[in-house]
Amino acid sequence: MYVKIEVGGTGSSVSAVEYLEKENEEKLIKDQRLFFDQSNDNIKSSYVVESLDNNKAKLCKHEAKFFQLIISPSKNELLHIGCSEEKIKLYTRNLMDVYAMNFDKGLRADDLLYFAKIEEFRKGKEGPNWHVHVLVSRKDKTNKIKLSPRTSHRGKSKGPISHGFNRNKFRQTSETLFNKMFDYSRSFYETFEYQNTLKNGKSMEEKLSILFQGNSLETKQPNLKQLKTDQYDSKKVSLKSLTNIVEGSQKQAEYRRRKKRDSDDDNDKGNKLGI
Repeated sequence: MYVKIEVGGTGSSVSAVEYLEKENEEKLIKDQRLFFDQSNDNIKSSYVVESLDNNKAKLCKHEAKFFQLIISPSKNELLHIGCSEEKIKLYTRNLMDVYAMNFDKGLRADDLLYFAKIEEFRKGKEGPNWHVHVLVSRKDKTNKIKLSPRTSHRGKSKGPISHGFNRNKFRQTSETLFNKMFDYSRSFYETFEYQNTLKNGKSMEEKLSILFQGNSLETKQPNLKQLKTDQYDSKKVSLKSLTNIVEGSQKQAEYRRRKKRDSDDDNDKGNKLGI
């Protein structure tokens, strides 16, 4: 699961909304996919623009009037839920509840002014590529409370901001939510903790640690479990080469999971046939 929060627009939302209509251009009206919010489906784009553009009281010209969230389930996650549009929509609504609560202001999704749209394709990429674009106002529905997911979280009351949006927590919760909603067994290599450490880890030792932690959870090979980070000169060994060390083990772990799924499917078929 990858959830991206993009810098919002400082002007009208019309360009963003028009862009999200691209998949409808070649469809018949009856087949077009419209916007939805927390409680309504089939919302027209004109209403989306009007609602967002009129919900910006006391915002300065340079301030973002809305933000865009892009919710991108992985291929494995999409296959797990059968690329179900209804399940993707339900997940989005629950995730927006998490988004609202993450501001620590006692808000829920019903307090947000947001509009979401499901897209099925990505240019130049093989499917499945179902994902969701969410346009969410910087102001709540009352047009009184400012809500910016770009404001960093502060653990203490000291500093310029005592309440902010914890983006790392939001990313982690997005995974937990999907796991619980759809009974999804997430590989350690799919987790935000693993991916974020490899990308943003402060030291080679930290990145090595997460590599071997993942390997020990996903495989049963004792030689890799026993490897220690002090066996490597972090100045000479690249992260890419270290990743290659566990690549074979990851493939074996994936093979075992696939084999288990096939075995479970065969058992289900056998039970249905009374075998």
